[in-house]
Amino acid sequence: MTDVWWDDQYINAKQLHLEAIERGIEEPPKNPIKDDYSYWTIEMQKQEVHGPWSQIE
Repeated sequence: MTDVWWDDQYINAKQLHLEAIERGIEEPPKNPIKDDYSYWTIEMQKQEVHGPWSQIE
């Protein structure tokens, strides 16, 4: 996650995507993909997770 906002009802998070390494699963991704994010919302009272959404959604 790159950013998190919250209040009494919701937690909102911005997730940065990472570029996969060609060598497979031996090494985890490390390089961010420029301007590629997903957004998530957690309703705390219902304990529900909504997303991933694009910035437009």
